[in-house]
Amino acid sequence: MKYCLLTLATASLAFAQANISSYQPDLNGRLVEGIRAAVSPNGDRTEVSDSMNGRKVPREVTEVRVLSEGPTGRVVETTTRKFDPTGQLGAVTRTVTDEQTVGNKTIIKATTYVSDVNGRLQEGERRVVEAVKQGNTTSSDVSIARPTLNGAFETVEKRMVVSVADEKSVHEDETIYRPSQNTGFTPVEREVRDVKKDPGAVSTTNGPFVPRHGLFLWSLVSQRLK
Repeated sequence: MKYCLLTLATASLAFAQANISSYQPDLNGRLVEGIRAAVSPNGDRTEVSDSMNGRKVPREVTEVRVLSEGPTGRVVETTTRKFDPTGQLGAVTRTVTDEQTVGNKTIIKATTYVSDVNGRLQEGERRVVEAVKQGNTTSSDVSIARPTLNGAFETVEKRMVVSVADEKSVHEDETIYRPSQNTGFTPVEREVRDVKKDPGAVSTTNGPFVPRHGLFLWSLVSQRLK
């Protein structure tokens, strides 16, 4: 079983910024600090880590900007800059997300642009999420399309996610489907994650990597905890 512990330095979300440290076991099994992150209420995030000479250098910086907002939804631009171990800027991604909610149904359309070798942003992915919430259970259908060699976009992956959440915990179960020559889309992976939220900390338990009839069970990386 694999464990990851995130400790919040701030005691309340009412503070302007949360400081987060992640700890991972070293070769002797002792927990050592790996990545530090500063998260602002609007979603801006700055991660730093130790370089080879022991200096703190940027690892990843995310900036979130609301382009428009209305009674049923909003459009948000998220720009992420990733840095190499020396702190030099590497890849840049920009995602524009249009989220609209009517009743218990939410539709999210996200377009992601990725920098090429010359630093120019090229459209790299289109993602559509249709989520329906009933009580504390949310069922989501996800469709992911990416460009082919001729430039046209083609659906390369579909996902079905069921999330059950309350004030103290989140349980998520996701099945991933990819194209099959004979049957359209076939299940290839299954991911499960359980999260317990305690005052001042979030503990995550991930399932082991277990191959089973073409399905694989390991950690589900959640983009949002509600």
